[in-house]
Amino acid sequence: MVMFPPQHDEPGNGDGPVSATEPTVSSLTPQSRRGRWLSPTPDSLLGIGGEHDLTRDSIKARLFPTLGARVDALPAKIARFSVLRRLGEGGMGVVFVAYDDQLDRKIAIKLLRGHHRSDEHSRSRVRLKREAQALARLSHPNVVGVHEVGEWRGEDYIAMELVPGQTLRKWLSRPRPWSDIVAVLVQAGRGLHAAHEAGLVHRDFKPDNVMVDDDGRVRVLDFGLVRASESGESELSESEFEPDMQPLDQPLTRAGSVMGTPVYMAPEQHEGKPVDALSDQFSFCVTAFEALFGQRPFASASLYELIEATRVGAVREIPRDSKVPRRVRETVLRGLEADPARRWPSMAALLAELEAVADRHSRRPWTLLAAGSAGAIVAGVLVGSWPTPELDPESRCAGIDASALAGSWDDVRRAEIEQAMLATGAPYAASSFAVFAAELDAWSGEWVAAEREACEATHVSEVQSSALLERRQVCLANQARRVEGLLAAFTNADSSVLDRTGELLAQLPDPTRCTDPDRQPVELEPALAEQVAAIEVELGKVEGLLAVGRLERAGELLDGLAGSPVRASQPAIDVRISGFGLELEWARGHQPEVADRWRALAGEARLHGLAELETDLRVELAIAAVGSLPKLELERWLIDDAELALAASDERDSRRVFRLARARLQLLARQGHYEQAKLGYLALITEIEPHGWRDLSAFFRLALAGVEAELGDLDAAERDYQAGRSLLAEQWGPAHPLVAAADHDLAIVAIDRGDFDRARTLLDQAEAIHRINPGSLALADDRSARAGLALSTGNLAEAGEVARAALEVYERELGPNHETTLRMIEIRGIVRYFEGDLDGSLADYDRVLPEYVARFGEHDVQVGLLHVNRGDTLLALGRASEALAEHQRGFDTLMAAVPGHPVIGSARAGRGEARLALGEHALAIEDLELAVTEIEPGEVTELAETRFALARALAAAGRDPDRVAELGDQARSSFEQLGLTTLVETLDRWRRH
Repeated sequence: MVMFPPQHDEPGNGDGPVSATEPTVSSLTPQSRRGRWLSPTPDSLLGIGGEHDLTRDSIKARLFPTLGARVDALPAKIARFSVLRRLGEGGMGVVFVAYDDQLDRKIAIKLLRGHHRSDEHSRSRVRLKREAQALARLSHPNVVGVHEVGEWRGEDYIAMELVPGQTLRKWLSRPRPWSDIVAVLVQAGRGLHAAHEAGLVHRDFKPDNVMVDDDGRVRVLDFGLVRASESGESELSESEFEPDMQPLDQPLTRAGSVMGTPVYMAPEQHEGKPVDALSDQFSFCVTAFEALFGQRPFASASLYELIEATRVGAVREIPRDSKVPRRVRETVLRGLEADPARRWPSMAALLAELEAVADRHSRRPWTLLAAGSAGAIVAGVLVGSWPTPELDPESRCAGIDASALAGSWDDVRRAEIEQAMLATGAPYAASSFAVFAAELDAWSGEWVAAEREACEATHVSEVQSSALLERRQVCLANQARRVEGLLAAFTNADSSVLDRTGELLAQLPDPTRCTDPDRQPVELEPALAEQVAAIEVELGKVEGLLAVGRLERAGELLDGLAGSPVRASQPAIDVRISGFGLELEWARGHQPEVADRWRALAGEARLHGLAELETDLRVELAIAAVGSLPKLELERWLIDDAELALAASDERDSRRVFRLARARLQLLARQGHYEQAKLGYLALITEIEPHGWRDLSAFFRLALAGVEAELGDLDAAERDYQAGRSLLAEQWGPAHPLVAAADHDLAIVAIDRGDFDRARTLLDQAEAIHRINPGSLALADDRSARAGLALSTGNLAEAGEVARAALEVYERELGPNHETTLRMIEIRGIVRYFEGDLDGSLADYDRVLPEYVARFGEHDVQVGLLHVNRGDTLLALGRASEALAEHQRGFDTLMAAVPGHPVIGSARAGRGEARLALGEHALAIEDLELAVTEIEPGEVTELAETRFALARALAAAGRDPDRVAELGDQARSSFEQLGLTTLVETLDRWRRH
């Protein structure tokens, strides 16, 4: 009989510059009798949807070069090139960094992976070859260079120049003088013009397809959508597609279709008309407008509105205080004309205008000083007419300090929260407040630094417009209001709120995200601005209440915001209110039915241009989804798309990047890929070490321990559980519930070892802390573990009592169909089996089995183990043939899912006993002999039962009476030590007869 103490999902956290509490430790490491099966850790929010067909590995490698190299095997070579690591996305392929030993240089290799549908795969191969041909035609310093094109193992590759640096979008994330921006744009424009001179059209020019290297040299990349420019060429329909056509001449789009990125596309491209160099010019000018003025030229709340704005030429007004010269403005605006005939005749003409302005700007007045005395007089006149700077701007910005956060986090708020936390009387209240205050102080310092830096960028270094300063200040002010609302969750706090201090801290917003806030209007009417400010505080309150588990109060506040008129004019607020509503439904256990609406909301954020919010939604849903959706494949897709969103924003080492990586590893472990998960956790622990995030280090260490326990390495598991526990105790104090949860996990290891006294001591320690919240899930977890301990020691009365108490909490708090509840019902079935209530045991298994199959599929580990338990009960009911079939199902499933794992011994033993009951003695002996060697020594009861069964099989076959006596003695001794008097009596009766 294989037992799974259940684990549940605790509401989790988001991101921020904090040391945050994650879900309870035990929820990260669900246990089986032999270790742990990693369970979900839902955190919040929503989102899904991937517009690019990238492989999971390429995205992962872009975010985690070390992790990618350790977890997934890289090809040693691609053709003659030695592969060093994955780099990331490359149009329709995966990009690797490789070494060309013939030319002694690093290169980039783009490899098309054969994972598309057959027709799309053919299209992708043609598109890749077309890209190679297009780039090979060009030899220009501002276009990425191609070295070689070839085929490797049936897949096409391009060996090209490796460009160290950053995308133009990333380069623009910091304020830059307009002259520097124009200089970079001119270089990119030269590369685009070179493509046009070669008769090619890029079709997808945008900031993400331009690289600025470490020396300031610019290259245009990703010509995967490029095609020969032919006036009036027609598009082929789907049925006309022929893979054998010449790649450069072959149109790849369907009749009337469009390719490219909508916000950068010319009107004719939106309409599916033939495109040419003038269409690229339009895309270039959209990029230039965005780079120079901090906003895209066409306002839109939907794709339809965007297309209409480009069609009629409804360009946004340029900020009044922009320092960009009028001639540059006019140059860019002409390139944005809806009618191609009204644009510049070529990129060359457009670039000539930009370069003329840049040349004039580079001739500074002070260069005239070299002309002698006459030059000095001229210089004196110029200096005399120069605009007088504002008096002492540095002092103006230096005056920004923490007083700007009055009402959000100040001495009054600090005292109020300290009093509320200490009033709970929890033994860890003081240590929790110390962590809380330190994190708020750190956040306050970062907020003030961001406010001061924004001020200096405009008034001191003059590299930022007043319009962008205003957006940044609005963003920071909204963050302060959000924090004011968040901290309200600690009003009238009780111990259950105190336990979730870390979850609330994790919601603290990141001030650095206000460097380039989502583009949205900030010039609001006074009355509307006041309403928006008030809603920010209320949204902070909702967020805080959700974080600490006050769902009913959060729902009441959301109901009050549902009809707010602000939602109609403020898309970001509308999406956030809707998002919190879905998060509330998710927390109430409605995960599968909420997921589709979450996905739609993320798409809505994208249409509104709320890129950061869209990424938030996608990432948080992916983290929440692990273990919550009916199919593991759905969870994998969510993680894939969240990784893509982070890669698209070039976010590589934030807290949520690592949390998402952990979600991937949790999914791997749930699928039984423990070795791969172990390597991943080891890599993650190494990756985050430089950041000093003790909390994440602790949780990754604990999750690693759970995987090690699954692999049967109990020494390593105990070591890493202890290491994680020490980190948590150091941060939160020894009496904190997180430390108690680590004790819970150490107790499971002790049970696995057969060290029942130590297990009991550890569970006593955990329960002493968790009992502060008598109806808590953490205490229910302790009881489920104690049920396993009681069964292992033969205390059926205690096992039944604590199992039923835990199940009552799970059904009340999580619902009847939650995974944790189902696992506890399975445990009740095990208890009933040992109590002799065989019909009740079978009923519990039958209740759980279809739910497991629906969630995990027929071939999942948990389904296999349930078949084994069900087979034991059928055998005890005397239904040996059914029992044999059930054990065979369990054995086949487990062999496929976790070959070599000790749990195989349980399935083999069950099959052997069923064969013994059917008189198949030889086959029974074969199974039971192997099972005795496979079952772990710590599984004392099961090992004793298997030895007893083997003794009976040998005796029935008339074999080796001395071995029969020895096995009987060993089994009886174990039964006696465990207090299993019924089994002792059964064994004695068998011996007498």
